[in-house]
Amino acid sequence: MKVVIDTNVFIAAFISPTGKSNELLEHCATFHTLVCSEFILGELRAKLIDRFRRKPSDVRDALDLLRTRIQMVTPTLLEEPVSRDAEDDPILGTAITGEVERIITGDKDLLSLGSYRGIKIIKPAEFLAEEEAEQ
Repeated sequence: MKVVIDTNVFIAAFISPTGKSNELLEHCATFHTLVCSEFILGELRAKLIDRFRRKPSDVRDALDLLRTRIQMVTPTLLEEPVSRDAEDDPILGTAITGEVERIITGDKDLLSLGSYRGIKIIKPAEFLAEEEAEQ
């Protein structure tokens, strides 16, 4: 399955390497195709450095490693705003271009959509529960 992991889940995975978000990232990198865009990586880079005070060299190394595990796409530009927070629309655009089945996020504005163009938008715990149910 192809999935987009939203910036907030990546941040949680990097900040807490023993947490559920890290487990989710590892699971998705192993069993699914991770689809991402420069928009998401740019947001991740900025927040890790500015908000979480990570060293730029550490962030660069982490993103370089991440790039080896993801499929990069250019987000589709949406004709009109979709999310309550228009800054989330590039996440939707990334998912559309990447033809993914799931967006995994903790963002309430995206989660309020439930789905978009057949792409299910779910919390990390919900995704992991789906995965466990299929095994």
